[in-house]
Amino acid sequence: MTKYYTLKNDIEDILTAFETSERKADDPNGEVLVLSGLTYQRDHIFPNPDDLLAMGQKCQLQFHRALALILKGEWERGFACKENCWPSNATHPFTDALSDPKEHAVKAANLNPDTAELFAVFQRNGNQATEAGYEASDFDTMVQQIILADLHLVRNNGPEMARFSEKETARQAMLQDTSEVQRESFWRERCRWGQAQEELDTKHAEVERWRLMNAETKREYQSLFGRWEVELQEAMVRWLPLNLRKMLKEANPSLSEKQIAEKIAKAETFYKEKEKLKKLRHDEATLAPILPHKVGFGIKMDFDQLREYRARAKSLLRELYFKIHPDRLKLDPAYQRLTEAQKQELKAMLQQALEISPSELGCFVEHDMRSVQSLEDCLSRVDAILENAGLDTRIDAQIQGRTLPEQLEWLHRTIVSLKERLEDAETALHKLYNDPEVKPKRDFLACSEQHQSYRDELARETAEYRTKADQLEEEIKASFAQKGG
Repeated sequence: MTKYYTLKNDIEDILTAFETSERKADDPNGEVLVLSGLTYQRDHIFPNPDDLLAMGQKCQLQFHRALALILKGEWERGFACKENCWPSNATHPFTDALSDPKEHAVKAANLNPDTAELFAVFQRNGNQATEAGYEASDFDTMVQQIILADLHLVRNNGPEMARFSEKETARQAMLQDTSEVQRESFWRERCRWGQAQEELDTKHAEVERWRLMNAETKREYQSLFGRWEVELQEAMVRWLPLNLRKMLKEANPSLSEKQIAEKIAKAETFYKEKEKLKKLRHDEATLAPILPHKVGFGIKMDFDQLREYRARAKSLLRELYFKIHPDRLKLDPAYQRLTEAQKQELKAMLQQALEISPSELGCFVEHDMRSVQSLEDCLSRVDAILENAGLDTRIDAQIQGRTLPEQLEWLHRTIVSLKERLEDAETALHKLYNDPEVKPKRDFLACSEQHQSYRDELARETAEYRTKADQLEEEIKASFAQKGG
């Protein structure tokens, strides 16, 4: 989990650094707005982007750091609204509530900023975005990189932000020394990279939608037929060993009951039926009780809220799939030290972390997407698994390479990798749609007129197996009594 460093502390760090810097000594008008001025101006509790940028300009804050500070302010505002910790009669800044750096549920608030508006903020304050080398599309890509790498949550003057700023500044300087043709080529490849990533994000969202739909199909099927199927399987598991016992005794009358019991316990057929019963009982106990949560009881959202919600879910999916992808894991030295068995176990654990939990079923937003909360829980599980295995959970979402040819080569390789991953996602989607366990259930659920007759048939078979089991018990008891068992 990312260690959160609050906006209030960031502002205090920036003001303190400016107060002791030579820049202030050289500036006769070196006074800046104090923190209370930032938070109380015009009766608002949170600093708005223009106020934060004004402070950043006065303190000569580097462009990327100023942007990250503004994004943190937007995140805190969103966090406050979601957690209902911004009372209407508040008399102190919300930032006091997060005054100490500590582990926070930093994914608790959606952050899907209006990058066009943020771009306009920098442009109306001295064309700072274009001066830093960014047009609107490049600016949007860079903002998404900051969010994906959680740089809006860490210390503004910390090493993570410093590395990002250094790389981005060096890239812009490098591009200034290239020809128009080279810059056009770089821009085109960067757009292709973004487009390929967006296509993959959309496909992963579709995969997770079908994963949720399949789990919901199992839940609905279990709620309608689970009890009857469990009762039938219980009757079969009772009848099967009795039938085996009878056949074994008839084939070899000299066998004792203890010997017969040992053979039955080793019988593969009996083992499979017991395992099937165990699974049916588990599904019936965990899925069927979810029925009272009427489907369609999801969170009500307007168009803008739903759009932001979907964007946040897609961002979480990008982070999840990035962290668990083999190509990314192979670059971690800690992964190379794992044995093949450990690598396979890690792969299985990471895939399991994406599975649908019962709490996600029966009630979800718009019926066609996994909730942000469930994806945040998945991400927490993935991070915990990676950390326990000694692997790095940080994300470097920047283009790699020191020179323009190196960066173009990195973009080309990454685009190829994204296309391959898109094919993998297509394959996964196909498997989910044609899941041999789920598809017949989905088709049968669509035939509601057959549901009662199926329950009646299950009840009839259950009664037959119970009757046959009762008869076998009597026959076996009589057989062992006559032959001295």
